[in-house]
Amino acid sequence: MSSATDKVKELEAQLEEAQKSQLFCTYYSPGTFFLEQSRFEIETRSVAACATRAKADVKERHGAKPFAFRFTDGNGKSLSGLHYLTGKVIRLDEVPDDKEHSIMRSNMFDPDRCVVVENTNSYKHVSHFSEGDVIVDWEGNVVRRGDEPELVAYRAEVKKQYDEEYGS
Repeated sequence: MSSATDKVKELEAQLEEAQKSQLFCTYYSPGTFFLEQSRFEIETRSVAACATRAKADVKERHGAKPFAFRFTDGNGKSLSGLHYLTGKVIRLDEVPDDKEHSIMRSNMFDPDRCVVVENTNSYKHVSHFSEGDVIVDWEGNVVRRGDEPELVAYRAEVKKQYDEEYGS
């Protein structure tokens, strides 16, 4: 009995290793309630190829188009930050302090969400822009990086304000 169990464990380990060696480009598009995801197996980590495919081949329900992609393995584990397909970086201090924007401002008053990217490839989508993320153009060229020194310093400034207001 234990030899059968050992064989099953060995096969499961082999499958997990094989899945780790698979490489995918996982696309994210606006959804009705949750984000839509499409995944394509790829040979190499080519940002340009994934950006080109996003524009030409990836369409979700209701005509939604991807706002971002990332590289993942066969188990769905992230191998990169998000690559936003165009978009505009917005910092908390750039959002008007008025009733219309009050919910967005309150959502952004968090060290991890004080810098966002707004994308309108199909439907408007706003998501936090982390240090490991980048914005690319449709050819795959990086146009903004989440780890730009000004953004890193800004996140630290907001973290200090947040800690002063809510404690660390």
